Amino acid sequence: MHDTEGWKSLETSMRTLQNIIEGIGTNLYQFNLDKVLAVIEKAIAHLNRFVREISYFVINAIFETSVGVQDTEHWACFQAFCEKLVPLVSFGVSDNWSQVRYASSLCTRSFYLVVKHSPEIMDKYNPELVPKMCLNRYYVAEGVRVYSIETWRLIFGEQGKHIVCKYADEVSKFYISQSQADNHAVREAACHCISELCTKVAAESDSNKESFRPHIDQLLSALVDCFKDESWPVRDAACVACGSFVGTFAEESKAKYEELCEIWFAHLSDNIFSVRHHSALALCTVYKLAPVYQEDLYKRFDAHLTANLMKAKEQKSTSESFSNLKNETQFGVAKGKAFEVDAEHQDKTMYSCGSLAPKLKRGGGCMDHGFTRAMEAWEMSDGSVYLIRELSQIKQEPAATQALKLVTKHLMSLADLGFVDHFKHAASLNENLFKSLAIIISPEGIGKKKFRGFVELFLDPAFRNGKNNTQNCALSA
Repeated sequence: MHDTEGWKSLETSMRTLQNIIEGIGTNLYQFNLDKVLAVIEKAIAHLNRFVREISYFVINAIFETSVGVQDTEHWACFQAFCEKLVPLVSFGVSDNWSQVRYASSLCTRSFYLVVKHSPEIMDKYNPELVPKMCLNRYYVAEGVRVYSIETWRLIFGEQGKHIVCKYADEVSKFYISQSQADNHAVREAACHCISELCTKVAAESDSNKESFRPHIDQLLSALVDCFKDESWPVRDAACVACGSFVGTFAEESKAKYEELCEIWFAHLSDNIFSVRHHSALALCTVYKLAPVYQEDLYKRFDAHLTANLMKAKEQKSTSESFSNLKNETQFGVAKGKAFEVDAEHQDKTMYSCGSLAPKLKRGGGCMDHGFTRAMEAWEMSDGSVYLIRELSQIKQEPAATQALKLVTKHLMSLADLGFVDHFKHAASLNENLFKSLAIIISPEGIGKKKFRGFVELFLDPAFRNGKNNTQNCALSA
């Protein structure tokens, strides 16, 4: 049959099997389960996602009806069955389809609820399930993400960090493998997970950091590759993750520091505003947490702001938000140019709506991420505004004192930028400028006292933009 066939009879048969299992409960173990297992093994490898999904509902029914089996004569039979079923569940929680991943997540929780009072069984299967449970807490599909977070808290409670450290080898290897997955959503989740290792686990104590030390080089290399991804959400996640990683493992990251600085500063003028923002955030995270790089970064910040903050003055009146790109995105990926309908693009392999892998490339080691575009001058200014904003939030000494010098040094130029409105997207730039200014002068920033001497510089551009026809720009001013 063609790969888009519904396979209705097979799906219905699997649903019937699920209902039978739910109906007979623990009496299931009185039967020969080899045939049931053979059907399940074949079904979870099926090319149709609906068949795979219902197969995991069958497995979930087996686990749900097994609650309390520990106190019966069927306990040994259940343990033997788990040796076959749990690897199948582990395979499903990494499926490319969110619905299948969710169905297998149900199985994961049901399994742990059965064996929660058997530490030896949990220890046996944790190395296989824990890394995948961790990653699914950041998966793009909200149902999978929320359910996985609830399962994690339900099973491990306050011991989550200890569990991750206990299985640091398995977790690290799985994260690295998923950062190279064909599915861009999986690569994005892997970046978030690696960032979490730095901010929530390794940064908590030196002993936690030691657990991941053998994998530092591979983890950082995986993030750098994702930083060069075609999909901008992956680049966005990798950008923040790299900042957290270098801030936590400063000495160990020296080999990649120059390369990362080059990419971070380049992304300060990225086509996507959140990537510009997160590049500034990542740079300031490193500046704040890694004293070994502070002197060098201070010089780089000053040079970048001096060269780029007022670049918007050079912007042509016909500015574009997405320069040289077709004005549409598909699953977070900008297209270089539209394809024409011709023989070259006819009669090729068909993809279902969720099979994104062939269309989205991983990092290729170059800065164009699979498509080219020219940086707009106003984007360079916008990235510099984000950088000033993040510098103003630094409170740790001695970085805070140096950051304050940079912010106050460039506040006058920031005020002059508020007058620049000759190009098409000036409203977007000025909206960010005044939103950022509110954060800069807040108590979490430099504060009103240090800003008092610059107030008059911003009054005229504020009133000027307050009358802007663009509502968001006027509101921010």
